[in-house]
Amino acid sequence: MTQHQLDARRCGLIPGEHEPEFFAKHLSAYHFLKLAARGKSILEVGFGDGYGMNYLLGTAAHVTGVDIAPDNISLASSKYPHRDLQFIHFDGYRLPFADNHFDLVCSFQVIEHIPEARMTEWLNEVRRVLKPGGAFYVSTLNLKNAQKPGCVYEKNIDHEKEFFAWELEALLGQVFPSTR
Repeated sequence: MTQHQLDARRCGLIPGEHEPEFFAKHLSAYHFLKLAARGKSILEVGFGDGYGMNYLLGTAAHVTGVDIAPDNISLASSKYPHRDLQFIHFDGYRLPFADNHFDLVCSFQVIEHIPEARMTEWLNEVRRVLKPGGAFYVSTLNLKNAQKPGCVYEKNIDHEKEFFAWELEALLGQVFPSTR
């Protein structure tokens, strides 16, 4: 198996394999979400090793995660065994849940990996599983901050689409009734 094939079987941020500052930036999204998570059922789309789901444990009523990388399921399950955490493999587009199932859905540092032609489909699936009045929390790099004056910017090879804030807001506005 090539390294690329191995990487496809397990992807996402693994805390011990990255610099603490990089990890802290990623964890900050979960810290922000934690304020809204109290007593809620949460779905995370693209959970990596599950550290974020584990961080929400104790605040949220239940946290479910789906990921396309099959090895992430066993990694997260062994690292964070808890009855209120559930790790599920899925195809990346069709969420295996009934309509109106979750209070909150989050997807941090994932949307940039979705093929641009399928982003609206992906977002509609997120909206489908959200309960009425539910909220979707999403994060990705802001291209405005990533592009430095006087430097040539190279898009991350693993990213399908990188966004300026206004582009992401416009995309989300096509699917969700309000964005902020």
